[in-house]
Amino acid sequence: MTELKDSSLVIEAAAGASGRQAFSVEPAGRPLRLRKTSIYFPAGTEGKLKVRIVYGNMAIIPVSGWATGDNSEFKSERNWVFDAGTPLAVEFVNEDTTNAKTAYVTITYEVME
Repeated sequence: MTELKDSSLVIEAAAGASGRQAFSVEPAGRPLRLRKTSIYFPAGTEGKLKVRIVYGNMAIIPVSGWATGDNSEFKSERNWVFDAGTPLAVEFVNEDTTNAKTAYVTITYEVME
């Protein structure tokens, strides 16, 4: 039986900030398969907040570049097998040096046997 789980992050990037936040995934030590990714950029983001999903130092969503938007949602159904011991993370860069920006990121993953 396939067990699907969600993990979400709210990225609150201060003006000019960049960083990385790891997803909390369970159970530890089991292989997991990424099934879906959703990145929502609320109105006012103005395409100035860049977001991507990484595994270690490798960008996997999008495969190259960054997701950006304004009052829009970036969706991906790319599958990626990963180990809970090396969780996926969100990297972000706020190119607006005056205003903070926010994005909402959710991944859906399958716990594999």
